[in-house]
Amino acid sequence: MPDIQDDYLKKLAPQFARLGIWQARFAPAQHRLIGTSLQKITASDEGYVCLSVYKPGDDRSVIVMSIRRQDPGVLLSHNRPKPQVQPNSFIQVARKHIVGRRISFVHCSIEPTCFFIEFEPGRLTPDDEERPDMLILDLESKPARLIIARKHPTPPDRYQNATTSGTQQEPWPPNQTFYESFCEWSLDATKTKKRVAFDRPLVGYCWMPAIAPARPIPTATQPKWGILTPTEPRSAAPTIEKVEETGLEGDSRHEFGFAEKKAFEQGEMTLAKALALLPVHIRRAAKVRMQFLERRLLRQRTDLPLESEILRLARRAEGLRSHLYLWPENSNTWYVPADIIDATGLPSFLQHGSGQRPSDLLEEEFRQVDRLKRRRSELLQRMEDSRSAVDSFVNQVIKAGSSIWHEIAGLAPEGQFGLAELGVYFSRIRPAAAETLCRELSVTWDGPGQKPGKDSHPSQKTLRLPYRVYRATTGEFIHVARSAAESDLMLKLMPSHHIWLHVLSGEGSHVWLEKPKKAEPSSQALREAAMLAIHNSRLARGRQGEVRVATRTDVEKKKNLPPGKVLVRRCRTILVKYDAVEIDAVLKGEPPRVNDTQDSPRRHSKSQGNNS
Repeated sequence: MPDIQDDYLKKLAPQFARLGIWQARFAPAQHRLIGTSLQKITASDEGYVCLSVYKPGDDRSVIVMSIRRQDPGVLLSHNRPKPQVQPNSFIQVARKHIVGRRISFVHCSIEPTCFFIEFEPGRLTPDDEERPDMLILDLESKPARLIIARKHPTPPDRYQNATTSGTQQEPWPPNQTFYESFCEWSLDATKTKKRVAFDRPLVGYCWMPAIAPARPIPTATQPKWGILTPTEPRSAAPTIEKVEETGLEGDSRHEFGFAEKKAFEQGEMTLAKALALLPVHIRRAAKVRMQFLERRLLRQRTDLPLESEILRLARRAEGLRSHLYLWPENSNTWYVPADIIDATGLPSFLQHGSGQRPSDLLEEEFRQVDRLKRRRSELLQRMEDSRSAVDSFVNQVIKAGSSIWHEIAGLAPEGQFGLAELGVYFSRIRPAAAETLCRELSVTWDGPGQKPGKDSHPSQKTLRLPYRVYRATTGEFIHVARSAAESDLMLKLMPSHHIWLHVLSGEGSHVWLEKPKKAEPSSQALREAAMLAIHNSRLARGRQGEVRVATRTDVEKKKNLPPGKVLVRRCRTILVKYDAVEIDAVLKGEPPRVNDTQDSPRRHSKSQGNNS
């Protein structure tokens, strides 16, 4: 038996040697990736992918992954390749699924030779199993390729007929790790459909040592393929616990997400069950909110400075303070002795700029430690608030699901709910907990495109335009805002090329004058719009005043401004004088009628006559 194993290892000696060469080349990038999170990803047309990762400290280097035919691999660099003008589909998929997530561990494989970056999974969304969590550089394929994939411990059911390549097509081993590709990018083509990432199981894993606390060495197992493959370690569980999967999502083609009757087991209400009981539009809004809360918490945890990094910098600052007297006099560079480097963690040499002193460098070291301590304390408090928000929202969803469960149990006592029962329930009953959830998500119970129910709020039945409509003598339409709050709504409806008017000084209504693209409004229509702006302001008695005229593009509404207040970047001013006969003629201008086929439906409104 030992002879057989020795012969097998001898056959794999070239692969192990090649893995050792790649491992030595990958080591700097791997150590840079450990304990970080992916902040930004870009690509260049030459076949480079640039990964910007975050780790507390002053290291600004980036990870460059190359799929070029001349030099494929991974390296550490301070120079960023020129990014693409338009990101390709690989970068778009990566930014959607893996940017902002923390890296759990990095490793290589021997056959095929691949470089793996694995990300911590999201633990809040119930459909987490459908998100990719791997970034793989496959150096074995010709040409080299980059893969965004999902790692499965066993082959999914949709790949039951998957077979391995070779002289004999064998079924995929049921106990082998399976990688499902979401997007592949090589210099020849880009593939975005889900498919099997590798045509045979990977042989031989090799992990880099982790930062303290060190991971325990996994026990080795002997797989079918004859090479010692350690059981893959998983990182420590994140703060957010994984949501229990119950498979109750149903078919999204139906309004309420149920294609056939499904039985709810009697037991504790979970988040997945509660979401499955909600209407589709509320369920989607709840998932979007949960995804936002998850990303905010993960981003805060990613930005949290490590305690070990703070202790290292504090030890380095204390070592510099203890040995600052050894700095050579009248020299801006100090080559630190080897024994001090090992004892205090100082770099091999220290240098200060012209006009600075060694004490300035020491003060900067302690300031950096204080900044990281304050940052850590602040982020810990924010993380507590974020966790409270997550728990509060999840409890709110579960409470809404529980109220629906208890109410609808009378329609189907055996626990069998179908589309008909849910449709009857949602049209007749509205539990208070579900209404509270709708207000929290800023959605209506009936959903978009549906008629309001019997218990809808009266404000939903009677809608009105936020402006009065007038018609100029030349045919243009003029809109006058009714109030300060509704002027902001009117501003959102204005196309960018239309004209905005307002009196130069004092309070007044916003006026919107329509005009065709690439054409100026007639002088008569502009004068009548300015007359309406003066008439709906404090200058109405004098029947004259200065009016600002600008295009909608030059008018900006910021969040911190009160209702009715805007910022005008560029405008011109006109002076208008008129008499009572002219303004009466403008106010009597009839708006378009419903049966007027030449007017747009948006203009069909009745004139309000004199305004207040």
